[in-house]
Amino acid sequence: MYCIKVEPGRERIKVRQVSSGFIPKYMHAEGKGKTPEKRFVVPGYVFTLQYAPGAVKVPEDEWAIIEAVSDSHLSTVDRETRKIAEGPLKAIEGAVTVIEADRAKVAAVILGEKRQYWLAVKYREPEGVTSEEVAAENGNHGTDAEGRETEAGNAEDIEASEKAVSAGKSGTEGKTGGKPRSKYDFTEEEKARMLARADEVGNRQAAAEFTVPWQMIAQMKRREREKNAGPEAAATRKYGQRKKEDPDALKAENTALREKLAKLEEKAAKLRKAIQELL
Repeated sequence: MYCIKVEPGRERIKVRQVSSGFIPKYMHAEGKGKTPEKRFVVPGYVFTLQYAPGAVKVPEDEWAIIEAVSDSHLSTVDRETRKIAEGPLKAIEGAVTVIEADRAKVAAVILGEKRQYWLAVKYREPEGVTSEEVAAENGNHGTDAEGRETEAGNAEDIEASEKAVSAGKSGTEGKTGGKPRSKYDFTEEEKARMLARADEVGNRQAAAEFTVPWQMIAQMKRREREKNAGPEAAATRKYGQRKKEDPDALKAENTALREKLAKLEEKAAKLRKAIQELL
């Protein structure tokens, strides 16, 4: 891969003059549900597959970052490990320096300058737990500079939960050695105690006391709701019918549609360029 340095702001003019030239772009994510903004990955440069007068070769490791950043597909983060599980950023995981609630930061030196990019990411949810349940459970949660979960105004409860998990103190003490248990290991009586405790202190605190993932308790609650609500409500849940006027769901749908539109516009631009070259 080669690149040609141009005066910033004249990239679109120069790219028309370069055979097989193109300008990598990416969607800059502000986070917190804000609409991503399309930007140049490397402002002041035009890229080309073939050598052209004035062009220099792009180092392979730097091009790998440019390619991953400009990929329109969202990368997936493992919610438990807080690491990239799959997607374009997986190939450059060493350059991912921060993972926030809904975006990740990529920092690297590219073509002699330090650059950083914020890219939207999605999360891989545990089996049986819906994104609505995760959103509800994380409603008052954020992340610190290292991507670890925090809860504003409730630091003492978080500390107590972490101590309970590390010490293995729970209503099932001695059975698991303080490690998370399989969801199939519990009796109906134990499940009832978990749900009752979760109603009192919340899913996370109850999960810490019983040394289980909070998602397990959320799943138990969902199944109880479906069982008590009858087959019609369960079917509605199964096929993903959302409540009317759900702002979060509408916002997520709008973001997905914008991403699809941006991808189509990019394909259309490439097609127009190819037609011009043929003519």
